Amino acid sequence: MSDSSAYFFGYIGVASALIFANLGAAYGSAKAGVGICSMGVLKPELIMKSVVPVVMAGILGIYGMIVAVIIVQRSTFEFIQLETLILPNQDMLIWLQVYAADSVPW
Repeated sequence: MSDSSAYFFGYIGVASALIFANLGAAYGSAKAGVGICSMGVLKPELIMKSVVPVVMAGILGIYGMIVAVIIVQRSTFEFIQLETLILPNQDMLIWLQVYAADSVPW
């Protein structure tokens, strides 16, 4: 495996950490939101306790971002090569994150 392809797969790992963490956070927020709605109908006195899963689902997305930042900080890739390899893929990363946030059916 060449040096540049090793960095490519490393940064794909960073992108997948962000994407899947955001997908999981969006899915968890949707499921917790449904739980809050049903809790408000069945037992309205317990609705404040049902907010905790929404907060935990949001923290999942933050964990993915932290993992991605740690992986990028440990990289020794020079920025000149970074411009040719990673910057064109940022559009794909942003698009996939937006798709992850919007893909959960409310």
